[in-house]
Amino acid sequence: MGRTLTAILTGLWVGPLLGVATTALVLWLPTPRGGTDQGMAQGLLGLLAGILVGFAGLLSTFWVVRMRASESHLATLRVLDGVVFVVAALGGLALYLRFAERPAPGYEGFQAVLDVEVRVPRTLLGGADIQDAIAVFFGNGEASASVYPERARREGDDVILPVEFVVLRLHDWSVAVRFRGERYWFQLDMPERPAGNVPWSNWQACVPRRDWDRTSSIVVRSRWVLTPLGQSRVWQP
Repeated sequence: MGRTLTAILTGLWVGPLLGVATTALVLWLPTPRGGTDQGMAQGLLGLLAGILVGFAGLLSTFWVVRMRASESHLATLRVLDGVVFVVAALGGLALYLRFAERPAPGYEGFQAVLDVEVRVPRTLLGGADIQDAIAVFFGNGEASASVYPERARREGDDVILPVEFVVLRLHDWSVAVRFRGERYWFQLDMPERPAGNVPWSNWQACVPRRDWDRTSSIVVRSRWVLTPLGQSRVWQP
């Protein structure tokens, strides 16, 4: 029983490891010319190859350990299995803490709203209405957004668009802005769990993020507003 269990545990990490390595190798190879279709085909090939090699590696590892491994090798494999699964558990916990979402703060008798304003130079808009040129999304979490074009206003050479978010769940306070095909990520200056109303932050530029664009022209600011339930909110910039 001990030998069989060791064979199973070893196969459970050796097989996937070989599969991931195979997929990475296929994706690393130069992509044939042919555009997106060739890239998708190569990705699918890498995935299928990884699955097949991983499954074959699992079965082969199980057979070798079950039928061929000596007692000294079994002892070494048991230690290695323990290390691998502890590392995997710690890695899984780290990923969970990094990406896990939590319920938004709740306040008895109040409705909480996240206000975000996006400021764009008029020269970038080229005469277009700001609500048609940009889209604003809550970053890491779940929220319903409301855009009020009638609240858009000019300040000097800029146009400002207010957006309201009713936040349901979040990982952190962030928003994404899309402007004419480019994407910008903004990390909001908000407490982790606001105890009450939070006034307007300073204007903030986007932050570096892999595969996202950068600009210093578009900036955002944010605040957290509580309104008693049953009372209509009066908007004020």
